[in-house]
Amino acid sequence: MQQKTASAHQPLLPSVKDYLAWIYMSLKISFRFLYVIINNLYCIPTYLTWMFLLLPLKFLKPAFYWKVEATLYRWLLINVSMWIQSNGYEIEEVGEDISSCFRQECIVIGNHQSTSDVPMLFACLSEKAGGALTESVMWLMDRIFMYTNFGWVSLLHGDFFIQQGKHGRENQLQLLEKHINEVYLPRGRQWIILFPEGGFLKNRRERSQLFAKKNDLPHLEHVALPRIGAIATILDQLAPKKHVNHNQDNKNLVAGNSVSSSRGDVSDGKRHLKWFIDITIGYPDPENPLDLLTICLGLRPPCKTSVYYRRFPVDDVPHDMEGLTQWMYERFIEKEKLLAHYYKHGVFPSTPSLHCRLMDRPHMVRYSYAHLMLLHGIFMCSTYAHYRMLSYLWVAATDYMNLL
Repeated sequence: MQQKTASAHQPLLPSVKDYLAWIYMSLKISFRFLYVIINNLYCIPTYLTWMFLLLPLKFLKPAFYWKVEATLYRWLLINVSMWIQSNGYEIEEVGEDISSCFRQECIVIGNHQSTSDVPMLFACLSEKAGGALTESVMWLMDRIFMYTNFGWVSLLHGDFFIQQGKHGRENQLQLLEKHINEVYLPRGRQWIILFPEGGFLKNRRERSQLFAKKNDLPHLEHVALPRIGAIATILDQLAPKKHVNHNQDNKNLVAGNSVSSSRGDVSDGKRHLKWFIDITIGYPDPENPLDLLTICLGLRPPCKTSVYYRRFPVDDVPHDMEGLTQWMYERFIEKEKLLAHYYKHGVFPSTPSLHCRLMDRPHMVRYSYAHLMLLHGIFMCSTYAHYRMLSYLWVAATDYMNLL
């Protein structure tokens, strides 16, 4: 009897199956870690080296230079997308069909939960319009992202890094206005993507709830109330109010012509935004969403993330600060309801749209492994060519110094 009691308190040893599973997982993570590191070492330096070697074309043939940059940028994003797919993490797109917006000017917002939000959207956008969409996208990201390995790429691509916080906020908005006019417009960008919550949900939720309680706004669990400054600046620059010529309107009415109220008709020489696209990302576990480290190393079992699309005509978005603030709050309150439904039922609701038809069926984001192998080959050959060229220059410079 005592022997049975003693044996009952002995710790259970792991089975052979558990031990083999642990070995497999350790080897898998080690391999994935080496793969991501090596992938970064020959992809990002190759991108930067080509941009440096082709720098004279920036002044002689700027359109060609930025076309090459956009192509290399798109290839880099496909590599990032493959980190997600090769680990078994699926992305399902649902909601409204926004395919007609791929070649139009749009402002795009999304909810922000973790470091995997940007790679997830990378994967979604990289296959759109034959890959051309990612070439025309400008991202607004937290300034800290500039100091990551991909930050140099984003900086050269023309993305804008914004400093969070109250101090210097006006200065940041002025810099954004300047960036739109000096980068977004000259380089022919079409989409501007940002996360208006101003940080990850886990960092913003408590303060957002306190603000909501103080201002008699709904209590939100799955999103934070958005900040409006960057969106207002973008709309002011790319969707300005139309200055109505009442005399001309009267002549048009007398002649039987309709009076257009579209901001896109404003003749100030700028390309104007047409659509406001709202993206809602739903992870399987709302309290523990996927993160960048997980999708790189495959730390969790395969799962599916859903991305829900909606769109609104920019002309329907209020332009004044009070109206815009209320309109944005309504969108995020709707996001809260969408996510609550998703976390309860595992799917987003199929709510009919006023502006376009819903997708016929969910679309799974997938990439060709053959295409990926081709891109790896291009980057590897470029890396070798750059290495040989730099080695030759180093030897030539050393020989020259020895002669002096």
